Amino acid sequence: MPAIQDIPPELWAMVAEHLDIKSLSLVLRSCKRLYECMHQQRIWFQKCQELNVDCLTLKSDPIQALSRHMQARAAYLGEISTSEFSAHEHAVSSICAFKNTIITGSWDGSIKTFRFVNVPVLQEQHQLNAGPIHAIAQNDIWKIIGHQYPPFAHCWYRGVLVSLEHLDLQSTIQKITLDGDSVAMATANHLYIKKQNWSMHSFDYGILEIHWLGQDVLVSSTSGLHLINEEGDVLQYWPVSGLVHTSVYPFADSKMGYKIICGQRQGIVQLSSLSRHSQQWTKTDLSGFTSKGTWISVAHVCHGIVFAGSWDGILDIWDSINNQKKTMEFKSGILSMHLGDDVLHIGHYNGSITKIVFTGISGVRLLL
Repeated sequence: MPAIQDIPPELWAMVAEHLDIKSLSLVLRSCKRLYECMHQQRIWFQKCQELNVDCLTLKSDPIQALSRHMQARAAYLGEISTSEFSAHEHAVSSICAFKNTIITGSWDGSIKTFRFVNVPVLQEQHQLNAGPIHAIAQNDIWKIIGHQYPPFAHCWYRGVLVSLEHLDLQSTIQKITLDGDSVAMATANHLYIKKQNWSMHSFDYGILEIHWLGQDVLVSSTSGLHLINEEGDVLQYWPVSGLVHTSVYPFADSKMGYKIICGQRQGIVQLSSLSRHSQQWTKTDLSGFTSKGTWISVAHVCHGIVFAGSWDGILDIWDSINNQKKTMEFKSGILSMHLGDDVLHIGHYNGSITKIVFTGISGVRLLL
């Protein structure tokens, strides 16, 4: 019987490709020879793709990305601590994270910037006198606030206030999404896209959410999902009944496509994949669950964990990989949400914000 050292490294690498991440991690610890044969970037890149680990992280170091993925999952599914504070006089309709701050908008028309140490510290407060705030988005290039009354949006480009009068906005900017220098904004029935120049496109159905998918925009409406290019052409359409909310995040390898969370009436939450082959996209339903909440208002997904909030004040934390779910109930409805590395901020109808800190990461380690 051949000894371990007599088997060629190429064969051990082939064995590693067929092991799950837990088994592979245990094998690596068994002896130096197996560690040297199986500890290869190519193998770990493959494992990242299998687990849909964030592509931006794995391109620099797939082993570190896998370790972070497993730690994050352990944290999200482990112990948590919660705290609540009053942020606005009315509903917290939008939460946006920028650098080390949380920017919140409310139906009371105010925008506030908080920095968190041990307790939330209010850094800035503005009142636009333009009615309820519906959307806030900010990155290093843009800051855009959508509100109910004219001019319907305030926009800053590289810190300078710029006019959007040329867009001739006629109604509330309800949704905003940024991708570097590119912008997509939506009213109930119009989509505005900024790549090189601004363009406007009309919709017969009410727009619910918008997301960048590479160079195109995915629009969820009351009739389903529409994939739109910069010229406004509908590249593909998928009907979805009872759709009320969507959330999108990329696969491990961006060429593979995206995963999308669809919140539907009666609390139905459906996880699907959008994969691209040549110029054609394919939508495949994967799994889902039914929430105790009757109307899903916001959802996020990260490392295979889905966070779905409802108008009823129900928060579901669902592990889509192992199909396990835990539920939290709040006194006030959930309107907005932002998920960070180890913290979740939830905006409520009564103007309060709940901060959930995931503390279950202690003691979790991938020894590679």
